[in-house]
Amino acid sequence: MTKLKNLSTNGGIFPVPDASIIKSTIAIVVEIGADRRARNLDIEYRWGSVTTLTSTMTEQTILTSVASGASTYLGQIGSLTRRLTLNVAQPALIIFRLSKDLDWQFSHDCSPISLGEQASSANSPSRKYYANARRIDSNGNGIPDDLDGCMVACFDCDGAGLTKLGGTGFSHPINLHVDLVDRDRDGKIVRRLPIIIDPDVKNPGGTQP
Repeated sequence: MTKLKNLSTNGGIFPVPDASIIKSTIAIVVEIGADRRARNLDIEYRWGSVTTLTSTMTEQTILTSVASGASTYLGQIGSLTRRLTLNVAQPALIIFRLSKDLDWQFSHDCSPISLGEQASSANSPSRKYYANARRIDSNGNGIPDDLDGCMVACFDCDGAGLTKLGGTGFSHPINLHVDLVDRDRDGKIVRRLPIIIDPDVKNPGGTQP
């Protein structure tokens, strides 16, 4: 499990377990951008795709495409400036890619994704339906912490199990851990400002295309 360095469960932030869960049947891809015209940081969630996984359309195929910067799975279906709710009703690989709107990256020194208390506190039965938050390199492979430049992260979510457990009314916050990067004139990183972006996993969700 990638570590949650300097993050406290007192703030409702919990690690995504490393675990084997039911195999994903779909991949959900979302690009995260920002409106640079806004005075404050205005996050935009840009839908990419919901793709059925098959023997030829595999998780690795999609991860490799998304991480390489290809637009195959990121044909935008509108942009959203409101809170994102991911409609997850079946086992899914959920992939987030940061846009090039800002100089930013998934956290270099902690897990890119964590769970809110409703999903992953010690007493939550929902905990076992989330697994394997990981950072992805430009080739679509997992990479360790303590490296800069990660623009893609993903995790597994058993939406079918969550629906069976809680019906179609569950709603769980997740946290995306991102660094805003400041560089010197030579392009070397001199400062990282950690921020948290917090969409929801729901069934039903309000923003699936």
